[in-house]
Amino acid sequence: MNLTTELSLWYLPVCAIVAAGLSWFLYYKNPLNIGNKYVRWALHALRFSSIFLISFLLLGILIKSNNKTVKKPVIIIAADNSQSIITNQFGAAYKANLQNKLNALGAELNADYEIKYYTFGNETKPDLDLSFTQKQSNMEQVVAEIENTYSNKNLGAVVLASDGIYNKGNNPLEAATNLKVPFYTIALGDSNQQCDALIKTVRYNQIVFAGNEFEVEIDISAFELNKKNSLIEISSNGQRLFNQNFAIDNNVFFKTIKAKLLANKEGSQHFTVNITQQKNEISYANNRYDFFVDVIKAKQKIVIVGLAPHPDLTALKQAINQNQNYQASILLHNQITNDIFNQCDIIIAHQLPGWRNEAMPFVKQVIEKKFPCLFVLSNKSSLQLLNQLQNSIKVSGNPGNSANAIAGYNSNNTAIYFDETTSKQINDLPPLQVVYGNYALSNQTQTVFKQQIGYVTTDAPLLCIDNSNNLAFLMGEGFWKWRLFDFEKNNQQQITNDLISKIIQCIGVKADKSLFKVKPIKQKFDEGDAIIFDAEMYNQSYELQNGDDINLTVKNAQGKLFNYTFSKTEKAYTANLGQLPIGSYSYVATATTQKNNKTGNFIVQALQTELAQTQANYQLLNTIANETHGEAFDYNTLPNIAKQIKLNENIQSVIYKTTKLDELINDKWLFFLILVMLSLEWLIRKWNGVI
Repeated sequence: MNLTTELSLWYLPVCAIVAAGLSWFLYYKNPLNIGNKYVRWALHALRFSSIFLISFLLLGILIKSNNKTVKKPVIIIAADNSQSIITNQFGAAYKANLQNKLNALGAELNADYEIKYYTFGNETKPDLDLSFTQKQSNMEQVVAEIENTYSNKNLGAVVLASDGIYNKGNNPLEAATNLKVPFYTIALGDSNQQCDALIKTVRYNQIVFAGNEFEVEIDISAFELNKKNSLIEISSNGQRLFNQNFAIDNNVFFKTIKAKLLANKEGSQHFTVNITQQKNEISYANNRYDFFVDVIKAKQKIVIVGLAPHPDLTALKQAINQNQNYQASILLHNQITNDIFNQCDIIIAHQLPGWRNEAMPFVKQVIEKKFPCLFVLSNKSSLQLLNQLQNSIKVSGNPGNSANAIAGYNSNNTAIYFDETTSKQINDLPPLQVVYGNYALSNQTQTVFKQQIGYVTTDAPLLCIDNSNNLAFLMGEGFWKWRLFDFEKNNQQQITNDLISKIIQCIGVKADKSLFKVKPIKQKFDEGDAIIFDAEMYNQSYELQNGDDINLTVKNAQGKLFNYTFSKTEKAYTANLGQLPIGSYSYVATATTQKNNKTGNFIVQALQTELAQTQANYQLLNTIANETHGEAFDYNTLPNIAKQIKLNENIQSVIYKTTKLDELINDKWLFFLILVMLSLEWLIRKWNGVI
């Protein structure tokens, strides 16, 4: 402990002189007539000491103290809580003993280390409560959570108990190596492939025209079912629409089956895909897949509104009119009339809004009305204004900075599907001139084409679609070049015709112009999801109002009814039904002033992600352990982890030194010391009768 002052210590003699002077002045020549000289000297000393101590404290005396704190290394024990852990022959043992073994490991390490527990699945929790009910496994998230919480602390090691299967988030290897601590992995599950047949993926266009056929592609996998026969069926409302037999000719089997279905009824159609349930499958939940298709009426009118004459306008019109379901016309922005929204079903806004705010009121109405629209942007478009008007996509960049970008098809999107041959041909199309900048997409916006600049495929969208707001964005001009290239290479223009048709189909669901609108936020919910409905009510001037009450009745497949009431928001309505069991549901919504009820349907499907892969990925666990200088273990050797952690010389306690400055005047004992000296002086004077 050291003393330091805000003022120089050379002031100490001054303090002593002041204290001596004041005490001498008070008791000079014995003005109090105290006969005992020892009493006089005692009073003199008490007055001097109290004044000196007070003046000394006024110098701003600081006490500097050094403290040492020993922090134990933190050991994280993280366990996979997903379903795949117990979908194997060892599942019963894991349910009975894994949590106890991990607790015992923590107890053995607790004397020398600080132990923290995590469980992870589709969510990460700071506890160790293993139920193995999580429907997904996100290993990257738990590593990121550990880094966020302990990156600035003495993190010693991570014990990771998992089967190595992740089906949410990215590969956890990079996140684990970035943490720069050893991982001790515990391999759970079964590395042998389980007997199973499943529907991996179903690809289809979500919007088709009434009376047209549409194609569905189904990817089927099967394991350990060699020489078994199977059947695939597609049905709707209990009616079989397609079926095909196929033979499983390998223990690791994959097949893509294509089917053509007829969209013969306008509205939302529910389709179900089923494959045969084989004996001894690990799960039958993944033998079924449900999907919805919106069937819309033809013929639709499209108006192409341009900033100025441009070869893209004619190219777009020609591509659109090749489809018998469409009829396109062209206007310039200064030819827009007030009734344009009553004269068409879809709008293509080319280079609008302009950089001089051309057509700004028109674009604002398009977005506010959620009118189906394809925006074709260029360096003549006002990106700043477009950013202000909508939230689907935000572009930050200088319109003067442009780049040539080739279209790279994103096969993970669910808005528009192209087969492998067509996607390769799209990748060969000439580049469009796009604005070079940063792009931020909302959660509802899907990237259909990515920008490929040179040989680098970026995450920036070239074509993206926001179905929730009926908007699509082509981020560059030059569609006419695509048309010419398509004809030169294929002697026809089918690729560009199909591309425009699919964009229009995707955003072209006819707007519901009724005064009463009710719908679930999606038609296919995963089990565990909250079932949420939105509703809107308009007056005759088509202005939002929510003065009425809205009731909702939901019926399951067994005919059981569930009644709910919508809650009012600022100008609309919402209803959170909570979670519902797996199954198909229909609903009827009624309002006090509306004569027509709103009806529809939705499904709650089993979340099958954990059942799509049941073979443990030990290679990933071994790689994580090796790359982080840790060690891999299995369930039976789990108790040996404590010994290996204790042998790791890099996992040590850390001594933290801290320096603390406190003002001496804040110490209460000094106050009481001064009070005692002054009180004692007063008592002596009182005793001697001089007060």
